[in-house]
Amino acid sequence: MNGRPRLALALIAGALALTADIPDAHPLMPALDPRGLVATVADLLPPSDRESEGLRLYQIHCASCHGGPFGGNASDYPPRHNAVGHTWQHADCDLVAIIRDGPPTIRAGIAPSQQMPAFRERLSTEGIHDVLAYIKTMWTDQQRAAQIANTSPSCR
Repeated sequence: MNGRPRLALALIAGALALTADIPDAHPLMPALDPRGLVATVADLLPPSDRESEGLRLYQIHCASCHGGPFGGNASDYPPRHNAVGHTWQHADCDLVAIIRDGPPTIRAGIAPSQQMPAFRERLSTEGIHDVLAYIKTMWTDQQRAAQIANTSPSCR
């Protein structure tokens, strides 16, 4: 889907959300919660091009080790990127660095051939962000919100 329909829906949602702050906009119109409205509109949209490309790249480069949207547990190595795993606890800038350069520390007891490689030669910066966009689709709403809150102060 190109950006125009998504932009139009976002503008409509934004305009409706602005009316939520107008007291007594209309006596018969209930107050709107803009957060709920935007989330509802977002749920109606198909996956973004970024998420679709991220899925493609994830299947090529990541799924064989990290698995897919289901299964696994929090102690798996390599860690799952779905809601069961702990990837959502890391800020975006840290996740980008791990994908680009490999993990910052070598895991003891894990053979070098089992360590995560750096992907800087295989994925562009845009590709890394596409993969992250896809990974985030596997998290719960609460995990995405917590990850956003963690990313803001960490990635300056």
